[in-house]
Amino acid sequence: MRRHRFTRSTAENRTSTTKSDPARPHRTRQTHHHNTPYRHHTFRPSLERRLAFYFRTESQPESFNIDIYVPPDERFSPKKLSEFISNVIQAAGRFVMLEAKAMFKEGSSHFESFNELQQLFTTTRVQGVEERVVKILKPAVPNDLLQKIKQVIKKNPVKSPLPEIIAGNKFAWMNDDEFGRQMLSGINPTVIQCLQVLKLKRLEKGHSQGLIEALQYTSSFLYVIGGSCYVVSGVVKPLYIQFLLAYAEELHRFPPKSKKGVWSLIKQSDIEQNLDGLTVQEAMNQCRIFILDHHDYLMPFLSRINTEGIRAYASRTLLFLRSDNTLKLLAIELSLPSSLPRMEINRVFCPAINGTEAALWQLAKAHVLANDSSHHQLINHWLKTHAVIEPFIIATRRHLSVMHPIHRLLDPHFKDTIQVNALARSMVVNAGGILEKTLFSGPISMELSSALYKKWRFDEQSLPMDLIIRGMAIYNENLPAGVQLLFEDYPYGSDGLDIWIAIENWVTEFCSYFYKDDDSVSSDYEMQNWWSEIRNVGHGDKRNETWWYSLTTLGDIKQVLTTLIWTVSAFHAAVNFGQNMYAGYPPNRPTSCRKFIPVEGTHEFAEFLRDPDKFYFNTLPTRSEMTLSIALVEVLSRHMSDDANLGQELSPKWIDDQRIHQSFKKFAHELKEVEKKIRERNGDPKLKNRQGPANIEYELLYPGTVGTQVLITVAVGYIGLFSTNLPEKSSGNLNLKGRQNTDENAFLKDWQMGEKEHYQSKLISERNQRKRIKDGLFAH
Repeated sequence: MRRHRFTRSTAENRTSTTKSDPARPHRTRQTHHHNTPYRHHTFRPSLERRLAFYFRTESQPESFNIDIYVPPDERFSPKKLSEFISNVIQAAGRFVMLEAKAMFKEGSSHFESFNELQQLFTTTRVQGVEERVVKILKPAVPNDLLQKIKQVIKKNPVKSPLPEIIAGNKFAWMNDDEFGRQMLSGINPTVIQCLQVLKLKRLEKGHSQGLIEALQYTSSFLYVIGGSCYVVSGVVKPLYIQFLLAYAEELHRFPPKSKKGVWSLIKQSDIEQNLDGLTVQEAMNQCRIFILDHHDYLMPFLSRINTEGIRAYASRTLLFLRSDNTLKLLAIELSLPSSLPRMEINRVFCPAINGTEAALWQLAKAHVLANDSSHHQLINHWLKTHAVIEPFIIATRRHLSVMHPIHRLLDPHFKDTIQVNALARSMVVNAGGILEKTLFSGPISMELSSALYKKWRFDEQSLPMDLIIRGMAIYNENLPAGVQLLFEDYPYGSDGLDIWIAIENWVTEFCSYFYKDDDSVSSDYEMQNWWSEIRNVGHGDKRNETWWYSLTTLGDIKQVLTTLIWTVSAFHAAVNFGQNMYAGYPPNRPTSCRKFIPVEGTHEFAEFLRDPDKFYFNTLPTRSEMTLSIALVEVLSRHMSDDANLGQELSPKWIDDQRIHQSFKKFAHELKEVEKKIRERNGDPKLKNRQGPANIEYELLYPGTVGTQVLITVAVGYIGLFSTNLPEKSSGNLNLKGRQNTDENAFLKDWQMGEKEHYQSKLISERNQRKRIKDGLFAH
């Protein structure tokens, strides 16, 4: 229990020691508190230890260091550590050569053509590049690592794997239909939602049954009820209209409206000609208009984001569901904040095939995709899998005995996550880290993640609830998952529900064996203490929320465990392992934009007209940012050799009970049946969203590749060591000279609380590093 300690992670290391950085202000007592899940205490020494303790913050690590404390039972196995080091070397070698190709290219800092970008995926050597790269790295990289990088360069000098998005058709990614398909079966398929008509308030306990009874007497085409309750179409019998409107926040008519009451500028005339003969109201009543909404959460941050060469909008994208269940793009609205209250600067773009309008349309899609890429990495990947799960892991170690059945059930799913997250905070999501270097949100990335954590709910991590809330499914108690998809050709939804059902069946049989009734759940003091710490400490900012399960019934524990296992296995696989497939080619998933879309009559518009292709590439990230992004997603998409897939034997210390073994074999068999279903769906020509114009089969939720636990190949962090020549979007760059004044007394005080041997090695490492700095070995 001593080894596992909570600590505050306010906006994930957002405290900066640089007071002059306006994007990341220095913390004072008046600084706004940023909500985040608590994380494991790493015992990392801090230059502002006492202030950090007072303000519940922590200063960023300023040296590149993987020697971060995690309890011994949370560390990588020797086999995984060896593979991790190998990945570090391969990733570093691959990146420095990709960047070298761009760095030594004469001319613009941006790519100038698709052919030039394509050369990153060839093995063409550039004369003298290897020698120059080694010369640049020599002062900053330990000699043994440098020698191994040189070996990698010689074996595979430049080539990066060809992403599937361009493997079959180089320009399929530019197709509007492919854009729509990726919103359903790409790497961020949980943002799209049905454009709703009547939005209801969250209901207090006791009110929901009356609403359900009222809805049973409606003639709505579709109604949706849940933790967040929605009625998606509004044809309601007169007797119940008054009851429904008593709970309605607003009646959504076209066009959409922001939370601050600002109406969209998208007009019915902009989209009606593309609705296959329907009017806007008819299309909405049939639930055939969908929205990709990156508007409200981004607007408060844009004035701070649009600095240092970054140009970002908040976006709304409307799509129409065709009769064959594919999505047609209708319109894109890009918004900027106005100096006037309750006003925005909005521009609307509509699909075009030829001429200037088509070039502007491609620019508009690039800005939407930059929004979606940042949301994917910061929210769906980092926040909703890695960060929010960590309090559950710590509480499991602290309150559930290793012999407790729930500990044994969850333990394989939590494997290595503590160390992965600690390393990611040191290298990937830290100030000046990889995500800040690549995403348009830059220095405020973790603050943006913190803002959306305020809206996070554990119950909404459940797949059925998520589908309901987004209007992608309706309640149907006659189906195993309790919900029915709005349309079947939603690959993430259909495959995900099959896996959800298998997990739920397995958890139900497991829990029913150990808990005979609700009293046996409420009287399990270990589990009650576990749940109390998760709610009141691990997610302490949300301790007063009413949506938490009480965990006093057998139904509660089944729902909690199913949601946990779904999140760390299938959901993480869906948002992680396809990254190289789609984001490995940056134009398909740009991470930032460096130009606004030009306005007619301006100098920028004249520049755009002279060479639309050049303007497009100058809008995308720079050469160095693209090469960094390519190396990043290639490593993130890798599976580790000792990963256990869902349905495999989970633990060598498994419960020695025949009934449990039989239940687990049944679970494995169900997953095999899911595999067969997915193969059949992928081979069905009627299900066009399974492959699309790019001809990429949806296999991200294929059970044979869905791991049991959250993993992120943290070798990507080492890439940051070689990216210091990138254009900085903030002053939070890596600095190997910044820890010369570490408070050793405070460091040694923690020694008494942790493991003596670990801290002895850390102290020696600190002193040796300061000596090397003094001797000038790490001078930039």
